[in-house]
Amino acid sequence: MEALNETIAAITHLEITPEARQVIQQVQDRVGEPVALVVGGGCCEGTTMSLFEKDKTFGYLEVPTDDLPLLLERSWADFYRGKDIHIDVVDDDGSDRMSLESRLGKHLTFLIRDRV
Repeated sequence: MEALNETIAAITHLEITPEARQVIQQVQDRVGEPVALVVGGGCCEGTTMSLFEKDKTFGYLEVPTDDLPLLLERSWADFYRGKDIHIDVVDDDGSDRMSLESRLGKHLTFLIRDRV
């Protein structure tokens, strides 16, 4: 458990562009409850980050950030050690994604960088 806590503490930088923040806020206003970014193995979308109602997600590690809750599948914890995560948004191509922002015609994207 100590190794997991160290991994979580090592992920200290989550950058969200102003455009992505605006979409996240629109989603949160629309659903009327807190939302979280969820990164996991997934069944249909692989490791794609998704935006879900926070209270409807369980079994994930919560990475403390100054912004939005980031929930990681436990098996991905080591991969994210020492990474910076940058979140942006693009227009959705009409996919049938389950992530909440797709209902607004948007798709959150993320870029993971090793710290140098």
